[in-house]
Amino acid sequence: MVKIMELKEWLKAKQLDDSIVHKQPIVCESGDTVYFIKCCDDCPDGVAKHIVKTFNSIDEYKDSLKGIDKNITVMPDGVLGCHVDGVTGSDAKKLSDQRTEALSYIYADKSLSDEAQAEMHKRYFPLKVFHAAAQDITIKTGSQFIVPAGTGEFHIGTLTIHKGGNFIVKSNANIQIDSIVEAAAN
Repeated sequence: MVKIMELKEWLKAKQLDDSIVHKQPIVCESGDTVYFIKCCDDCPDGVAKHIVKTFNSIDEYKDSLKGIDKNITVMPDGVLGCHVDGVTGSDAKKLSDQRTEALSYIYADKSLSDEAQAEMHKRYFPLKVFHAAAQDITIKTGSQFIVPAGTGEFHIGTLTIHKGGNFIVKSNANIQIDSIVEAAAN
């Protein structure tokens, strides 16, 4: 069973204070598209404030995940096929293997070759990670709540999803949710 960190635990583990927490309920009315955060200039405005932490090495990022259940992983973009990096053929296979090796190092404390470490640092570091938290989110029928692109670590207290509502994750996200409520269509 995966242990879920409650909000106070999560904030402490991430070295954040509760000023980052969106305390008012977020309600996605029918027909609305709501973004959790604004992650770039091209992204629509988000409803929650966030901070960005920058990690300069794979070891620094690994250290930031202490206290997170190792069964919960954040996958780098394009692991399956490496299309994000424009890599194809045998180079894509090699990069995919190196990413898998890096994930095993980060989450399972397995060894990491110098070659894989150098490739990960070249491609992904410094790594910017978005952090945001919300106490309650309700997604009504015909609406969608979107966690935008980028790498992020998020905490949600209670997530209520009405039948026909959509929770869409477009990022490499570690999302901790205290409780999920499935509700009838409204």
